[in-house]
Amino acid sequence: TRKGGWNLLWGKPLKYADHKKLNPYQRVCHFPGTWYLGRKDSLAKGVEKFKRANGAKSFPYLPKTYLLPDDRDRLIADWKLGDCRSSYILKPRASARGMGIKLVTDPENIHKNANCIVQKYIDRPMLINNVKYAKQCNARQCIATHCNILQHITT
Repeated sequence: TRKGGWNLLWGKPLKYADHKKLNPYQRVCHFPGTWYLGRKDSLAKGVEKFKRANGAKSFPYLPKTYLLPDDRDRLIADWKLGDCRSSYILKPRASARGMGIKLVTDPENIHKNANCIVQKYIDRPMLINNVKYAKQCNARQCIATHCNILQHITT
C-alpha cells in the first residue's frame, strides 16, 4: 500500500496491519472490526459480554438471543417456561439481506446441529416512516461518519 497507485479499494476487508500502511489519500470501504457489527453472532456475543459487565438491564430493547447449537437447551427451556405460542426468528450467523431467515413457532423443531441465531420475534418492531430498518447498519454509519478512523490507525 505504501507504493500503491490507487485511491479507493472496494472489496474484501484489509488486515489490520495493511490498514496501518495506507497512504493518507487512500480509502477503503471496510474499517477494521466493522465485521463485528455486521455479523449477528459476533454482535450478540458482544452484547452479552457488555450485559455481564454492566448489568442485565442493558439494551432492554434487544430481544433475547440464542446462538445455536450451543444455546439450544437454554432456548427450549426458556420457551417452555414462557409463552409457548411465541414465534421465533431464525437467522444464519453470517448472511445478509434477509437470506435464510425463517420464522418458527416450536424451537424443538430446529435441527440439533443448526448453526444459527434465534431470537424471539418482535411482531411490532420500531419503525422509521413505517419501514423496518437494520440497527447494525445505522451503528456502522454512525461510527464511519463521526470518527476519522484512518487518522487513528495511521498515526
